[in-house]
Amino acid sequence: MAMEPQAKHCYEFGPFRLDPNERVLLRQGAMVSLSPKVFDILMVLVRNGGHIVQKDQLMTEVWPDAFVEEANLNVGVSSLRKALGDTPDGHTYIETIPRRGYRFVAPVAKIADEPKEVMVQRRTMTRIVQEEEEIDTGDDLGENSSSDTSTAMMASVPNDSIPAPLIDHEAIQVVRQNIGSSRAQNLRKLIIGVASAAVLAAGGYFSRDVGRKGASPRPERVMLAVLPFVNLSGDRDQEYFADGLTEEMISQLGSLNPSRLGVIARTSAMTYKHTSKTVDQIGRELGVDYILEGSVRRSENRLRITAQLIQTSDQTHLWAESYDRDFEDMLKLEGDVSQSIAKEIRVQLRPHEKLENVNPSPVNNEAHEDFLKGRFIAHQRTMTGFYESIEYYNQAVVKDPKYAPAYAGLADSYTLLGLYNVRLEDVMPKAESAAAKALELDSSLAEAHASMAGVKAMYDWDWRGAEREFKRAIDLNPSYAEAHHSYAILYCVPRGRKQETIEHMELAVKLDPLSPIIVTDLGWAYFLAGQTNRAIAQYDKALELENMFSTALFRLEQAFVKKGMYKEALTMNDENPSFPKEVAAAMDLAYQRGGYRGALKAKMDTMTKIEKRGVTIDPYFFAFAYAQLGDYDRALDELEKACERRSPNMIYLETDPPFESLHGDARFENLARRVGLTK
Repeated sequence: MAMEPQAKHCYEFGPFRLDPNERVLLRQGAMVSLSPKVFDILMVLVRNGGHIVQKDQLMTEVWPDAFVEEANLNVGVSSLRKALGDTPDGHTYIETIPRRGYRFVAPVAKIADEPKEVMVQRRTMTRIVQEEEEIDTGDDLGENSSSDTSTAMMASVPNDSIPAPLIDHEAIQVVRQNIGSSRAQNLRKLIIGVASAAVLAAGGYFSRDVGRKGASPRPERVMLAVLPFVNLSGDRDQEYFADGLTEEMISQLGSLNPSRLGVIARTSAMTYKHTSKTVDQIGRELGVDYILEGSVRRSENRLRITAQLIQTSDQTHLWAESYDRDFEDMLKLEGDVSQSIAKEIRVQLRPHEKLENVNPSPVNNEAHEDFLKGRFIAHQRTMTGFYESIEYYNQAVVKDPKYAPAYAGLADSYTLLGLYNVRLEDVMPKAESAAAKALELDSSLAEAHASMAGVKAMYDWDWRGAEREFKRAIDLNPSYAEAHHSYAILYCVPRGRKQETIEHMELAVKLDPLSPIIVTDLGWAYFLAGQTNRAIAQYDKALELENMFSTALFRLEQAFVKKGMYKEALTMNDENPSFPKEVAAAMDLAYQRGGYRGALKAKMDTMTKIEKRGVTIDPYFFAFAYAQLGDYDRALDELEKACERRSPNMIYLETDPPFESLHGDARFENLARRVGLTK
């Protein structure tokens, strides 16, 4: 008697059925399109359902013969979550284990496979798309790339709108016969043809969609990234110039037509300085449609700038140009380049719309150079760097007293110094004066409005004025990521506008996806809205961008405390480079003896000793810890001190969870009124 073939198994979870033999994922019988590597990630997670899969293990199993960066895994997991339709907290199917890996948390059933003839019609189209992706893109994780026309067309039609009987199996057979022999581009045409036939057979869904009133065959707003211009001057001291040119291009392009063109912020763009990544990779990681790359060569007072615009979907070079000018013409040159790019992208070429010409006011050459040096150093985000940048900005305004951007730079550096334990009364009035001067000279400067708004929120506690200035900055340049970020964190959070905070932070992340602080603060927005698991996943993303990012570790500690994971919370303190090692060690020892309450008491005792040694500590942090301990009288005493010192943290008085039990207390409500948080 012939031996029965070995039984094949599938996995079922929620509405999904995962078939490892045919490499197909079905949702209620309809196919879900996954690229090969994303499918492999799902298989590894499902096979280990309920258990943590370390990132190293995932990368080894999914890419056994290749060295890939962790970012590839992050992109793959993100795409998988979207395909599964995971819930906002990311916990229905895939849980992120911060700094370790992932766990598939949905119940998984292992069942015998259906007879092949029952499944074949539902599998065929997805399988062909996967085979086409393997040939055309290899290990590419960009299954949502606009270059994959077949996937894009399938995505435009609901999965259940293409019944299996309507698939043309003869056409499919033609495609299969060509898989091994046709070039990738010919195969792509065949795939598109089959997908189009399926769409038409389903009732002309796509053509009806395009013909609907208000429908558009292309996105209303496209995204552009300006990669760091390469310094070809042969002089490393000219890096500030190349970086300054990059940032000014970002600023000018971001303000050309904000409703149609979004521009990735400087922080994310500069991540790709000296990168070896391809345009395709960068496009996927940033989620952009176009990339501008170029170089600058400076020789004495002559400039040569080259730039080219590339469409990320197929790496098509749409436009390239070179410019030779005197250095004095630099600002006009930037305007010429940005105008040319805008025309190529065609984001605003409707018959009734015209481009506004960029005609910058004349600027002293030496003042502009000092401004570029100041901004280059300020971006290092160190106390020393801020002081040095102030010197350059001051030199710039002495040489050109009407140069508004230099005053805006002064305002930013003074404001940021206020976050480094510098006495606010020493820096904030100077920041406000500089911002006011910048606005007097150029009221259309978004950066100056954002600077003024920050001072009004953090120092003046003028909430009406802060809101007005933030909104004006965003109106002037909707692509200005930092304006959305600051508006969310410095205004919406203190005012208790949780949903508005999330909306602006999500937009800031879209505009600046590789900024650790912006990614972290999106997590904080989720945390304050009660979405703790989602917040933890977001903090983990920030730590993937910067391994020891202090703010993310501090926020993770708060999230773990809220979940009662006290040991994990203490681990975050141990790892945080900004958290005093003396305090962390004392807390660890006390935790072993008296639990987390004992650790908090040790924290307070040790911080008090450090303060007596002459180290300045914001009283707000003492109040925070006392409130956690339930010692509300001492917490209120420390809050009184913080208010007297105009601590910038006081704006979160009504937001930080430890103080919730104080709401309604007469002393607390009086403090809230002094900060302007209540009427």
